[in-house]
Amino acid sequence: MTSRHNKSGIPSQRKVAYDDGEVTPLQKGRSLGDCITLVILQRTPRFSLQHTVFGLLQFRGDARLGSTDLHRACNARLSQLDRLLSGRNNQQRDRAHRHGQTTRRLRRLWHHHQAVRSFSSPSPAITMPAVPKHSKLPMRFAQRISLLVLVWPLASEATPSPKQLEFHHLDWFVACDNTRTCRAVGYPADGEGTLSVLLTRKGGPGQAIQGRLSLRPAESQTQPKGALRLHIQQQDVGILAPTKGKGTHILNTMQTSALLSALVRDGGISVTDAAGHRWPLSDKGAAAVLLKIDEHQGRLGTPGAVMRKGSLPETRVPAAPPMPVVRKATTPNSNLRDPALARLAISPALRSALRTTPNADGCEGLMEADADAPLSNSPLEVRRLDAQHVLVSVPCWRAAYNFGDGYWIARSRAPFRPQWVTDEATGYDNGQITASKLGRSVGDCISSATWTWNGSDFVATSEMAVGLCRGVPGDTWELPRLVSEIR
Repeated sequence: MTSRHNKSGIPSQRKVAYDDGEVTPLQKGRSLGDCITLVILQRTPRFSLQHTVFGLLQFRGDARLGSTDLHRACNARLSQLDRLLSGRNNQQRDRAHRHGQTTRRLRRLWHHHQAVRSFSSPSPAITMPAVPKHSKLPMRFAQRISLLVLVWPLASEATPSPKQLEFHHLDWFVACDNTRTCRAVGYPADGEGTLSVLLTRKGGPGQAIQGRLSLRPAESQTQPKGALRLHIQQQDVGILAPTKGKGTHILNTMQTSALLSALVRDGGISVTDAAGHRWPLSDKGAAAVLLKIDEHQGRLGTPGAVMRKGSLPETRVPAAPPMPVVRKATTPNSNLRDPALARLAISPALRSALRTTPNADGCEGLMEADADAPLSNSPLEVRRLDAQHVLVSVPCWRAAYNFGDGYWIARSRAPFRPQWVTDEATGYDNGQITASKLGRSVGDCISSATWTWNGSDFVATSEMAVGLCRGVPGDTWELPRLVSEIR
């Protein structure tokens, strides 16, 4: 990992990037808890609480990668913290604390890593704990506070909304949206190709499971030739029917049934081509994911359950919640030049009003000019929503391969009364704010979200889960957590 340091001794998030340099891996079996222990306990009594929080938040974001990347990230974080705690004197750190740079950067980092997981998660709101201004705390107290900083948000995320679910175990992942439709994805084990399967089941009684399979090797990998065939325990289950999507095939009823049986029993699933090349599909974690779907959709104990069938009537399965309807308001052409909007964009009163809103302290673009923060004092961009409202945006943060802009709804004249929408946006068009984030630079896991203007507010109308980063192209499957009908 490469990193540059600013004058405060704290690495700037915008300049932190991973490279392919060799990093000595941790011992096999190192877990997140082991790494946290190393980060916290292998410190000197001169340990800085701010540096503890920084390391834990950085590592917590990286911990969502695969096991190999997890080990590399953990080891890299330890090395980074060692560099941070050496060669930086107290006077430099105190100067950073006096100017509030440490707190602002920690908050921006917190918001960034929360966004990589989900944009408008229905789980309970999580706020960044306040960071004390003093830099020195007793070692024992620093350990306890640091553990609370990491464990507290994890506990909050463990309680999903009754209508939504996100869960993974080993090589399988599931996301269920607000209509209780669940989509389970099976990934290849690390380094075993790009074969992936999607199992979709709508909420409500009497719903069948639909299966799709994708094989999209990278250019450097073996390319499939001719028709693909599904094999279960060396038994040929037939040719896979291609769909319009590149490398995507649909499973018929018999193939889906055979696949489900193999996933919960003996495994042995693979796909072959006409040249005899074979691609395996991992069944590790499938049983846990399928059981979680049965539980979430209320199918346990019914004939339609995959994992725990029973004699309870199918009518016991709760009906699927309806898809919410959002009426999109018409917005004027934002490309037209408007002198009134140009004056608003340079209004000190509007900028000051934005700084008073929640989460504004995590937006670098709203900061006063600061040589250590290139986005500071960024110009505002103002678009008209209607006769009374405008949409104001400004760059908030930049990272190695992700960025986030802040968006606010405001009145078109003072008092502006701005309302914060998000600081994770990547674009706006025709009444919709969009956000998209890469889980890692190779683009094999992507999350996204959309907010739609309804005439009075921007309503969250879509959210896509990131899935697992396993080499499967990020646009292969869509895994909604939130869906809406926009009219």
